[in-house]
Amino acid sequence: MAKPVIFVGSRAMIASIAVIADLNGLEIRGILDHHYYGNTDSLNGIPYIGDERWLLDKNNAQAQEWLETCVFFPINWHTGRQSLRGELDLGQLRSERIRILEESGAEVINLIHPDVIGLRDLSNRYSTTTLGKGILLQASTFVGPDNNHIGDYCQIEAGSFIGHDITLGKNVQVAPKCYISNGSHITIGDNSFVGAFASFDFKHDSRVDMNIGSNVTIWTRAVVKRTLVPDNSIYTDTDKILKKIKQ
Repeated sequence: MAKPVIFVGSRAMIASIAVIADLNGLEIRGILDHHYYGNTDSLNGIPYIGDERWLLDKNNAQAQEWLETCVFFPINWHTGRQSLRGELDLGQLRSERIRILEESGAEVINLIHPDVIGLRDLSNRYSTTTLGKGILLQASTFVGPDNNHIGDYCQIEAGSFIGHDITLGKNVQVAPKCYISNGSHITIGDNSFVGAFASFDFKHDSRVDMNIGSNVTIWTRAVVKRTLVPDNSIYTDTDKILKKIKQ
């Protein structure tokens, strides 16, 4: 019998993720989120049951029981927007929750919608695509079986397309309706965000790899034309590269 799943964090459209858990036969035990626990009882009927930081407390009997009997999935989402000083940085919050899961030794699962296009291809003996852990694949996404790697904690939203020879680093967020493919090998670094409807230029020389750095934000509807987008930068919808402000 499958272990129940605990969601770590909250987000808009949590129902879409709860549906995936349900379709995979998983009972949802509840949500761990210190921002909401004690302030509200539930979200979309899913109860808030505690503080994710409890998982690091060896003396917290409830948390230790969860670690033994449940699986976990980090669900909070961010938009790649650079937070102003004093604002809650949702990207940093997500990274902190991933750190808690890793340091606590929690069993982290993937949540993959059964309507993912080509889902059976990924488990075929000829597939050379690999998946890490903590990955979300929403309905109508496509991840090709040819030489892709989807790193730990990546989230790929509905309708996005991952072609072939694509490497997504750790905790890459891909918004809806993105098209990541152009015939070359494309690498997107850790903690990067790809905005909705973004794509990669098919006029690019497919013999030359495209490298998107870590902590990069690609704007909505951008068409990426550069061979290199450096770490800690923003790629705009007008083919400009802006440097992120240090906080």
